[in-house]
Amino acid sequence: MSNRMFTAQLVAMAQDLGIHIDCSAWAIPAWEVGLRRRLAWALYMQDRWGACIHGRPFLIQDSDWDVRLCTVSDYPELGAIDPEANRDHTSPIIVGWDLFMRHIELTQILSDVIRTFYSAAATRTGGTLDQMGVVAAVERAKPLVFRLREWHANLPHRLQLQSTKLRELCANGALHLAHAAVEIALHRALVRIMTPDTPGSLYEVLRSTARAKLQSAIELLGSLRPEHTAAFWGSAAAYQAAEIGSMAGLLWATADSFDEMAWCAARVEELRWALRVRGAAAPFAREALRLLERDIGGLGMVKANPDGIP
Repeated sequence: MSNRMFTAQLVAMAQDLGIHIDCSAWAIPAWEVGLRRRLAWALYMQDRWGACIHGRPFLIQDSDWDVRLCTVSDYPELGAIDPEANRDHTSPIIVGWDLFMRHIELTQILSDVIRTFYSAAATRTGGTLDQMGVVAAVERAKPLVFRLREWHANLPHRLQLQSTKLRELCANGALHLAHAAVEIALHRALVRIMTPDTPGSLYEVLRSTARAKLQSAIELLGSLRPEHTAAFWGSAAAYQAAEIGSMAGLLWATADSFDEMAWCAARVEELRWALRVRGAAAPFAREALRLLERDIGGLGMVKANPDGIP
């Protein structure tokens, strides 16, 4: 059974249990209210990332989603500690709570990216993207870019990639990879919709920004330490890493010069190496490498033809 079919079953079961409905006023214990919210948002994230990596519609529709965001009171494990008031606190319980909340925020941004740039209504011939054109699409993307930038800027020190402790695993790497994947998804969509009529200055800005995001994402994977790779990685991590390679493949396929094609091929080799050397400790890296070879394994042909474009 595929992950998506399994997620569909979970969504159906959750809806039968009313997990998708606000239960604040229900006559149930406070611990159950918190548990329901946590389960609901975990399922929401699974659905959104599943839609992203498999290119399928959402299983949970916004019109049928009425769940409040989790609060500190939903996590009895925190006790009397207020994570927001103790941003320097680094206990595993607080870090786990913060990671979960930040993943929710990031997934909400991803949901808007998919709805705006990857939905059937947006991508079909004559759809919303065709109707608005590249310039208007970039304007629609700007608020999403700002939200991603603000999300990253507001991360506390305990969730920074370099915030590791001696002989302790660190799950921050998965959070930063997810952020990179959302950025890649957004800029990949903008590169895809460019046409010969795109203004030259805008064309260069979009491609240079996409290259910068690609380079940044590869460097992120290359900076993962053993504390990161041996920690928990969700089921979407392999696809998130492979999506970085897909961006390189798209830039390669739409490049205007051999130099740019060679640059893209070099980035793929850099990505391959980053995944290969971490594959022994991180199953997600091995799976990402397999997906990368399946999807864009042919970019090496660029290096074999230095005299011109194949």
